[in-house]
Amino acid sequence: MEEEVPFDDVFLTQSADLQTLEQLLSQIFMPMVTNGAGGEASNAGALLHSMASSSTQSSYRELLSNMQKFHSQVKQALQQLTGDVTLHMPDIPLDDIDRAASDDDIVNALESAMADWSHALATVMQRESQKQPNGKGPLAEIEFWRERCAVLSSLYEQLNMPQIKTMITILEKGSDDRNLMVGFKSQVAELTKLAAESRDNVKFLTTLERHFKNISSGPLAGILDTLPPMISALRMVWIISRHYSDDQRMGNLFQRIAREIGDRVEAAVDLRQMFRMSPEEAVELVKSCKAVLEHWYTTYMQVREKIEMSGRDARWEFPKQLLFARTNFMAEICTDLIEMIEIVDDFFKFLGPELKAVTGDTVGIDRVVHRVVAMYEPIESISFSVFDPENAQDWATAKATFFADNEDIKNATRDLIDSSFRKLRSAEAACELLQSFKSIKSRGAIQKQVMNKFNDILEQFAREIDQLNEIFETHKDNPPVTKSQPVIAGSIKWARSLLARAKQTMLKLMLTEERIIRETELGQMVDLRFRNFGKSIMTTEKKLFSTWAESANATAMQHLKQNILSRNAQTGEISVNFHPDLITLIRETKYLDRMGFSIPEIALNVALQEEKFLSWLEGLRSMLSLYFETVNQLAPVEKELLAKKLQELEGSLQQGFVTLNWNSLGISEFVQACNKAINTFQQVIKQVQKNSSIIEQVVYSIAGSKLVTEPPFDAEVLDLHEYYESLERRRMDYTEKLVKKYRTIGPLLGKIEEVVAGTNTGKSPQLSGYYRFWERAIFNALNSMVLNAMKELQRQVNVRVRRGGGA
Repeated sequence: MEEEVPFDDVFLTQSADLQTLEQLLSQIFMPMVTNGAGGEASNAGALLHSMASSSTQSSYRELLSNMQKFHSQVKQALQQLTGDVTLHMPDIPLDDIDRAASDDDIVNALESAMADWSHALATVMQRESQKQPNGKGPLAEIEFWRERCAVLSSLYEQLNMPQIKTMITILEKGSDDRNLMVGFKSQVAELTKLAAESRDNVKFLTTLERHFKNISSGPLAGILDTLPPMISALRMVWIISRHYSDDQRMGNLFQRIAREIGDRVEAAVDLRQMFRMSPEEAVELVKSCKAVLEHWYTTYMQVREKIEMSGRDARWEFPKQLLFARTNFMAEICTDLIEMIEIVDDFFKFLGPELKAVTGDTVGIDRVVHRVVAMYEPIESISFSVFDPENAQDWATAKATFFADNEDIKNATRDLIDSSFRKLRSAEAACELLQSFKSIKSRGAIQKQVMNKFNDILEQFAREIDQLNEIFETHKDNPPVTKSQPVIAGSIKWARSLLARAKQTMLKLMLTEERIIRETELGQMVDLRFRNFGKSIMTTEKKLFSTWAESANATAMQHLKQNILSRNAQTGEISVNFHPDLITLIRETKYLDRMGFSIPEIALNVALQEEKFLSWLEGLRSMLSLYFETVNQLAPVEKELLAKKLQELEGSLQQGFVTLNWNSLGISEFVQACNKAINTFQQVIKQVQKNSSIIEQVVYSIAGSKLVTEPPFDAEVLDLHEYYESLERRRMDYTEKLVKKYRTIGPLLGKIEEVVAGTNTGKSPQLSGYYRFWERAIFNALNSMVLNAMKELQRQVNVRVRRGGGA
């Protein structure tokens, strides 16, 4: 039999689980996803960051929206389960309704319970009628109806439980207190009506919740996208809902939306940081705020106009003063702030390092900059809310002071203009200065004064053209060329750089005031000087190029026909025969081609093959390096021994001296063949040197042999005959060992003969000098051995003679 679980236990278990789930959502998961989506950024920097949408932030926002919806449903279910009113049900057997209705004790108990229920219903409905939304925004309205729905639905569901319905039926049959029953039924009807109203309002307002959340915590750019669908959704609620179709309730909701939008903008715009931010970021932020405020008004009016034009739905006659007075005023404040930020930015851009570099008046410019800072500091330190319409007069006073200071700074700027143009250092910089002056907003006084300075700039430019022309005429025959450039291209580049300096200034002057240059006498004079200077540059440039072009093809053909290898007549040294003029030709061609010149065909083809030539040069140089390294490691006797091999090796290079030139196609194969011949020769050297080192060890062992040694220290004294026999035995032993070693030299020389001459006779004419070398070495080793033995014998005799004399 299944165990019955009391209703209160089920209720408590479900509410505890839901409460744990709600805490996890609100305290852990919601903050994590909110941070990923950009958060509720209320400061300017975070707002600007959140405005830069990306696919990742979009995904986070979608997840946040779904999680918020789920969180709201969990909260609603929790509120319904944990309603603060629980109807008491007496513990009475209700199996038989007729018997219970006839039982006075049961009826009295049920009447007492109904009286308690009636009192609880009256208390709840009175309390709910006195409640107000806890907050100023639209989300507070949704939460208000959601809480009311939870409380009333909890009571409504309790009253519709089978047990309570059975109790009511018993009282209807058995109770004599009709007033109690009528009052209770009236309260139930009122509760049913209020519960239905709250459920209906929650249902419709829930469709608006995500829009309200975007307004409350989303980025400003998201609010712009949210307003049109939100107003359209409000229109649908206005049309369909039974309770939000009256002016008062819908009007209050619109006022809450307007208040929320205004609060978001007010929180975003921090006057203490506005002038400290990047001007671009500050202007973008305030423009976004202004766009939100204006879009709120225009979107509302567009939907209102559609309602009026349709003629089917009730018109929106909400008080505009309550909806838009504050937001429209805030939009005007945003316009003032944008103008102020741009004015300050224009001054700072003009009074910057460029102006100091041109004028040199650092002190005067810093003085004006301090005045600009003093102009906006009162705006930063405003203590009242500039977005509150009640402070409109205070804001007007602060704004008037700002613009008055702006006019004073303009006057100081005009004085700075006069002093700046009196100390002109360069026409180009002065022209940029002129444009900087023109960019400052004013009523025309600064622009007019600046234009009067244009003639001074033209005179300065005329002097600069004369200076450039003097530099050109002085150095055109031997111009300064950068280290990395060839002579012709470097000379043309230098000449063009002079022209570019003048041309850059001329273009800026033309862009600034072309009319003055074309129509005034001074302007025409400057234009003529510039053109004459340009013609001189172009004439020299053409002369340099034509002279080079005439000889380029001949130079290329002459040096490409030369053999790839050459031998120095005096030293006999072999080298790669790639003429330096070809390298210069390639470099000149590359630079001149980049400059736009029409390069002669042969020179261009040579330049296009640069990588191939470089590859050949690298291969040839590596091959010769290996050749010299191999040959130079040979001793004179080895060179004599390998003379024929050396001739064969040098013969493999012969093509490079006779046949191959830089137009040949077989250079790579030639390099490979030479490297192969060198490697073969190296193998011969290794074999010769290996055998010769063994022979050398034998020679060293002969030279170092000791035929005569000192007798042991503790040995008996020998007479002359015994001493002679001891020396003879040692000499014969050593001689026998040395003879064995000596006899190994013949086979080693035979191996060398096989490698060098290809024979193994032991008397090859090709190795005659090599034989002499080792014969002399062995003879010298024998002499050294005998001489050392005689010296040792003499030493021992002398020692004993001295000992005998001493005795």
